[in-house]
Amino acid sequence: SLEEDKNKPVAVTTQKRFSHQYDVPDFSAKIIKGKNSDNSRKAFSYFLLAAGGFSYAVLAKNIVRDLLNTMNASADVLALANVEVDLTKVPLGSTITMKWRGKPLFITHRTDAMIEAAEAV
Repeated sequence: SLEEDKNKPVAVTTQKRFSHQYDVPDFSAKIIKGKNSDNSRKAFSYFLLAAGGFSYAVLAKNIVRDLLNTMNASADVLALANVEVDLTKVPLGSTITMKWRGKPLFITHRTDAMIEAAEAV
């Protein structure tokens, strides 16, 4: 068994790596100092980042506001929601019936006796 394994050919792979070595040109003499310096590039990048972030924040706010405005009541529903009644014209001890949102609304101007009777219950 061990003797048989020793007699078997062994596959050996070898790799030879060819690296290309060449000189990288130096462009430092071509760089204009001042206008395109690292600090001005960083400042411009930060400015663009801040402007983009602000734009996305405004866009997100407008989308959320528009979605919430779709849940508001429409103008015709709001118009039916308000009813104005002059309570000074309701005589003491009487009840008037008004219409509010298509349903009856009962308004009673109670006397002192009616209030005492309701509190006694």
